[in-house]
Amino acid sequence: NAQGLPYLGIFNMRQPALLLRDTDLIRKVLVTEFNKFHDNGIEINEEADPILAKNPFFLKGDRWKIVRAQLTPLLTNAKVSFLCKSA
Repeated sequence: NAQGLPYLGIFNMRQPALLLRDTDLIRKVLVTEFNKFHDNGIEINEEADPILAKNPFFLKGDRWKIVRAQLTPLLTNAKVSFLCKSA
């Protein structure tokens, strides 16, 4: 019974993985500590899908750092709030 647990151990095919269920823990992994979790083992074929291959969630190492540095100024709270109100 997984009810109330902040995370679970699961298998993604034959590879062990964590399934996060706690919103604070999810926020920590996706925002606060993302630089420690971005190398997620998902490989994207850049020739097959050049747009998805540039998605920061699939980049690794220096390429991830460069794209993150480019995107961070665009995603301030004020700018995102303005875009959400405009939609």
